[in-house]
Amino acid sequence: MDNKKQRWLFFGSANCNTCQKLLKEVLSHFDFTDIDMAYIDSFAEDKQNLCDLHGVDALPHIKIFSASGQLAFEYIGYISASEIELRLINRL
Repeated sequence: MDNKKQRWLFFGSANCNTCQKLLKEVLSHFDFTDIDMAYIDSFAEDKQNLCDLHGVDALPHIKIFSASGQLAFEYIGYISASEIELRLINRL
């Protein structure tokens, strides 16, 4: 049995209303039982290297990786949770 999960990285900020709206929508829309999801406060000093590594220069920024580690989806800006779901069909 393979214990690998999808990994979702959500880059945002507590001061970004769009980020907070999208985060709330995503958390209420998806079942994260088989997904590792991390919220990264992009303005935190200790997260700058991680943001640089992932090329984050605008918020919100979502990166979704398949269980095998391949980038399956990336989006910068606001996108509805239902649109994320549609775009993920056949990618994971």
